[in-house]
Amino acid sequence: MCIIVIKEKGIAFPSAKVIKTCCENNPDGFSAAWTENGKVNTFKSLNKNGFLKFYSDLRKKLDKKESLIIHARIKTHGSISLANCHCWYSVGVVFAHNGVLSIKNRDDLTDSETFFRDIFIPIWRQSNHNWKECEKAINAIIGSSRFAFLDASNGDIIHFGNYY
Repeated sequence: MCIIVIKEKGIAFPSAKVIKTCCENNPDGFSAAWTENGKVNTFKSLNKNGFLKFYSDLRKKLDKKESLIIHARIKTHGSISLANCHCWYSVGVVFAHNGVLSIKNRDDLTDSETFFRDIFIPIWRQSNHNWKECEKAINAIIGSSRFAFLDASNGDIIHFGNYY
């Protein structure tokens, strides 16, 4: 199962050792999504050492007030590719997933991206980016998974499922 690390505004960054352990245990792709000066950024890599260097540099550069999602992937659905690395960004929201969803993935997309593109984004648009209205769909499909969203409008991280 994939690993999601979330760092909310004002919280200390996870240590490089923690992120290294995540990447070593889940070697099929790595990504980060973060806010910086009110803008959302993403970075993806299939190279563990390159990602760890990127994270080390990012920690030095970013202010503690910024939000961050880190994702380390284990392949379940979809090929091992940069395109299948979480986090995905669309229409003002970033998404990462840990777990397996009971849906049929589309083409070579992961089950996670299939959910994000085909189920979540239409509801997100229709609700005019209202989290309360999206919760019903999220709770209907999440099962024992974990979802993390980064809201580009305010830099908040909204997460569902049990985090440790």
